[in-house]
Amino acid sequence: MTLSSPIAESLIVPLRWEGQLFGQLDLDIPLGSTDHFTDTDVETMKNFARVCDAFHALRVYARKEETFLEKLLSVLMKALEYHDRYTRGHSETSAFYALQIAHRLRLGPEATKKLYWATFIHDVGKIFIPQEILSKPDKLSEEEYRLIKLHPLKSEELIRGVEGLEDIATIIRHHHERWDGTGYPDGLRGEEIPLPSRIIAVVDAFEAMTSDRPYRRALGIDEAITELRRAGGTQFDPVIAKIMATILEEELEKSRK
Repeated sequence: MTLSSPIAESLIVPLRWEGQLFGQLDLDIPLGSTDHFTDTDVETMKNFARVCDAFHALRVYARKEETFLEKLLSVLMKALEYHDRYTRGHSETSAFYALQIAHRLRLGPEATKKLYWATFIHDVGKIFIPQEILSKPDKLSEEEYRLIKLHPLKSEELIRGVEGLEDIATIIRHHHERWDGTGYPDGLRGEEIPLPSRIIAVVDAFEAMTSDRPYRRALGIDEAITELRRAGGTQFDPVIAKIMATILEEELEKSRK
């Protein structure tokens, strides 16, 4: 380190976590100054170092906790993929487009992270729905459709049981609400529906539209864009539907060059 002026006294306090040095605090008094470090200064620096140690410990713990939660959520989705083969790839594609919409809306890092994980695991409650209903090639009966409509609540119930994921659980609960208020489970309308839930509604519907299902063929991208624009203001938040349609149109334009 290059010094700008000679030093008369230095007070150096190490920063340690679990016996390992991760930094140090330095205070210097330049040569020619009449100041001197006192016992009070030393004690103050030690106390400040303890605060830094604690902050570092919290960061380490938070990183470990986040890694644990990410692995937990990934395991949950893997279990769902074994249960419902049509889920494979659905969550990844939906999350990919959710992040693109978040970027266009200029959402902050924390909101974007919550949106990503909510999108990734939004269908995990389907693990409680019988496989024969999920893969039924014919029209669902009223009772079967009632069971299908439970999956946002089951997803919420499952995720809310994990400390720290309460906000994500709320987002997931409302991903089948509709802009016009005719969705489920709570019949919310317009901006009563959380913004992340509105985003998931659009990307979830797009991914479902463009994937083969037991009861219908997949739509082409052009057809899906038309459907998104048509349903903006009824099924979907019109702003988000327009953003999604624009993203897809830009992708199509690039692919045709």
